[in-house]
Amino acid sequence: MNARDLKIGLNIATSAIATEHFFSFLLSSPATSVKFLAPETVRFYFALAAATSLGFGAVMSAILDNLYGIYTALAIIALALYAYAPALGVM
Repeated sequence: MNARDLKIGLNIATSAIATEHFFSFLLSSPATSVKFLAPETVRFYFALAAATSLGFGAVMSAILDNLYGIYTALAIIALALYAYAPALGVM
């Protein structure tokens, strides 16, 4: 394994962990969000978590000189959108 592969793996792993933590910190679980939060509140915190995740992914991508952090953040945001859709009021 070379240094490039390690940078890619590090970028994917840190961006994935950080993105998941931003969503769980701000919104808890999808079931909890549905039960205790209004859709407007969920939308606000979802947007905040998504923006923070993309920002973190961009910083990691700049530091590690590849775009995998941004790609990872986008993929997990898409998965979170699917998971939180009922809480967001779109399903």
